[in-house]
Amino acid sequence: MIKLVHQKSNGEVSEVRVISRHAPIDAADEPLRIVPGDRHGRGLRIGVFWSYLCGGGVETVNRDIAEGLPTDKYIVDAFVWQALDTFLPVGRAFDDLIVLNEPFEGFSPQQRLGPYAPVSQGAGFQRMLLEREYDLFIMSCCGLPFWIARMHGIPIIEYWHGFGCWNGWAMPSQAIVAVSETTQRQIEVFRPEHAPATVIRNAVKFERYAGAKEKGPMARERFGLSPTAPVMLYCGRLSPEKRPLDAMTAFVKARETLPDLQLLMIAPLQSDYAVRRGQEMGCRWGQDTFHFALPHDDVELAYAAADVMVHPSEWEGLGMVLLEALAAGVPVISTFAGGCSEVLKGVALKVPVGDTDAMAAAVLEILGDGQLRDRLVRDGRRRVRRDFSLRGNSEKLEKVIEGLVNARPQALTGEQVTNQELIARRMADAQPVSEHERTEAGIT
Repeated sequence: MIKLVHQKSNGEVSEVRVISRHAPIDAADEPLRIVPGDRHGRGLRIGVFWSYLCGGGVETVNRDIAEGLPTDKYIVDAFVWQALDTFLPVGRAFDDLIVLNEPFEGFSPQQRLGPYAPVSQGAGFQRMLLEREYDLFIMSCCGLPFWIARMHGIPIIEYWHGFGCWNGWAMPSQAIVAVSETTQRQIEVFRPEHAPATVIRNAVKFERYAGAKEKGPMARERFGLSPTAPVMLYCGRLSPEKRPLDAMTAFVKARETLPDLQLLMIAPLQSDYAVRRGQEMGCRWGQDTFHFALPHDDVELAYAAADVMVHPSEWEGLGMVLLEALAAGVPVISTFAGGCSEVLKGVALKVPVGDTDAMAAAVLEILGDGQLRDRLVRDGRRRVRRDFSLRGNSEKLEKVIEGLVNARPQALTGEQVTNQELIARRMADAQPVSEHERTEAGIT
């Protein structure tokens, strides 16, 4: 159990015990400020914004950004629309974590991801901006915060974690970070008139995962796994592009040859649908198939328990779980989707997207060939330490930050904000908007 301090904007402070409860935190009529007090940064104040604190790769990257940036140069605050209380402890990596409690589920897809929501829907975020002066924001995914920060003349770094529908919008950012060369090529295709872009690959704090295997027996006991039978791991969201059903299908096929094989499914959120489909395929839940949602602090236990990890995605930016698994010494089988080949080439086995026969065969190959397994583990750990260090990542990001903080964009006038919203609604309805109208409204 972890204790955090919650402070409301009226100064009211309460201590909250965060336990494993898979439900959103209680809604409030104002933002909820989580004050972990672990980072103690000073210097330039940076905000980091993403949509939802629920255990995904975006927040893993943002946590590592905060941990990698020097505390003697930067204060780093995090903002999210909503959060699951089980994942609030990730806030300890920041100076503050602000949960805005805006009605995110009520937003339309365009309001979530494009610059087309009325500014009034970001009232909580605006209140937070007025409380403190930010030198810069790093933003992922949601469009509305881009425009609110732009109104206040705050420089913005737009973080591209991979291709998504939001990436086609014309965001008012001064710089873009792409997490892989593949993602940078997507920027060039979908955003031909983009801000200056820099490739900064995702990275991990190697020490966080390097000793995971020492916890193997304890991890297997926690998950209810056999202490001796081999374990195949799937770690990621249970969303269509991640193809978790391929992992379950490959497991059932591999189990025909290796009857004592076990499958461990780790996801940010549990899914009755995934359980039901897995049972239809032949996964025996609670017998040889186990499904858990883990807070960030416990994810290393999944790698501790695993003998091999499968990664069946059809697209990715770079794939944080790949870096974590390699650092923990878990051999990987992947489709090499998107930017994943930049991590995995030469240190993992590759299978075609959707080819569950090939994936099952690769699982059996690794589990049956000790020399292959040892080589993949050795080379994978070496690759992560050499090419994906958190400090190297942070040094590149600092250069981007330093290039922006002294060149703040001019704040928008009230008239520009009004015109911007009207034009944005026309754009959302596919109505023509002239270049002159866009310029007058401050939309670039």
